Amino acid sequence: MAPTIRTGFTGKPGRRGRIGTSSFPTLLTVTEAAIPVVLALNALDPAGMTGLLADTQTLAVHGCHVTGVATAYLEADSEQVFEAEAADAEQVDARIRAILEDMPVAAMSIAGLARAETVSVLAEILSDYPDLPLVLAPVLLAEEEEHEDDLLGALTDLLLPRSDLLIVSPFVARHLVQEEESAPLDLEARLTRWSSQLASLGAEDLLITGEQAATREVIHHLYHAGKLVRRDSWPRPPERIRGSDDLLAAALTAQIAHGTPLEEAVYQAGHYARYALEAAYRPGMGACTPWRLPAPPEGESAPAD
Repeated sequence: MAPTIRTGFTGKPGRRGRIGTSSFPTLLTVTEAAIPVVLALNALDPAGMTGLLADTQTLAVHGCHVTGVATAYLEADSEQVFEAEAADAEQVDARIRAILEDMPVAAMSIAGLARAETVSVLAEILSDYPDLPLVLAPVLLAEEEEHEDDLLGALTDLLLPRSDLLIVSPFVARHLVQEEESAPLDLEARLTRWSSQLASLGAEDLLITGEQAATREVIHHLYHAGKLVRRDSWPRPPERIRGSDDLLAAALTAQIAHGTPLEEAVYQAGHYARYALEAAYRPGMGACTPWRLPAPPEGESAPAD
């Protein structure tokens, strides 16, 4: 009989539109045979604030076997990213295919991207694996300004139509639809318009996150075919926290890998994200980072600064 492993997070849904509770989520129990394989594609941040290292923690705590390939390499500390260098596209291709040919990958996530060539390689791989669920949470890391237009074009043409869920901040959404920053409408109206535009580009299921928006609360909007289907909110933490969007995307990928229906997956990932952000800590002299690991032992609290 396969051993049971205590891992992951779950929470009891509260009233619709408000993410659960600030208490520590409870641990899930899964069997070894039920551990899904997730393939995370992201930048390698040596400070562990964002990217592949952070994704590994989030996915593992949700009961996934984590495989990963670096799509870019960052020079960064806990405060900021100084430079991004794209990984060699041929090596990215070979490393991804080695995993897919060996393991039954339940879901793939794509985040940090620096070159259009990488996007082209990923699109070719996905065409060979048409049934592989894809969570696309693009982080734009173009090495030079002239590369950004090519990167955005490749994203919208090649990856958006293939995504099962697109996760973007308002900043990235605006770039994908190529809208000028000075648009006159308020944020809610702009989100509605962007959701319709992104749906027309192939992103039928879309989550626009609220961590980077200039609002008093963190508000997430889930759209299907350009129509709002779920809106969740919770108080905004006072600290500056890096890695919040990576956190949510990885948690959602884990839920999808476990077979959770999308609306419930968004709730569960949001519940975990709220907990992780409220328990954020400062590992260096820069920003805080989410507490991605399970709740501390009973009687102890999450680490403080």
